[in-house]
Amino acid sequence: MLFLYLSMIADPQEQADFEQVYNDYNKACLHEALKYTGGNQILAEDALHNAVVKILIKYPEYLKDSCSKLKSSFVLIVRNEAIDLMRKEKLRGHEAIEDYSETIPSDDIPFTEIFENNEAYEEIKACIEKLDDIYKTVFVYRYLHQMQNKEIAALLGLTERNVSVRLLRAKRQLQTYLR
Repeated sequence: MLFLYLSMIADPQEQADFEQVYNDYNKACLHEALKYTGGNQILAEDALHNAVVKILIKYPEYLKDSCSKLKSSFVLIVRNEAIDLMRKEKLRGHEAIEDYSETIPSDDIPFTEIFENNEAYEEIKACIEKLDDIYKTVFVYRYLHQMQNKEIAALLGLTERNVSVRLLRAKRQLQTYLR
């Protein structure tokens, strides 16, 4: 499959760079996809494939990112693809989406470890889960993955203003839930 992906890139140096990125991150991304597809290998591989194609379309833009941002972007795209595939399966009447909130990747540190000894962890986690999906996604990218609004906007195909408004609304919802 890697050969097919590499054929989409014209420049030999970019092919070599992408091959290195793919080899470095494909196992971690496949593992991430397996978590969100409830262990369904076929859906996880589909999610990985869809994410690789999306990355290839904008690959020159991703080359400008640092290594950790590239890995975060790769993992986040795979995660979103896996969730989308599970939603499609749910609409077709197959298994329900598993609880995919246990860990959220942030430079290889599971979200649960960050708050492991904090007694408010469960309350915060529950409040974040209550957020509407459009707000939760932006909130997670901004505060757990420490992405800038500009990066989030580019990743989600939104304007920076729209990202700012969604973050503000997410914060307001969280304040309401935490009271």
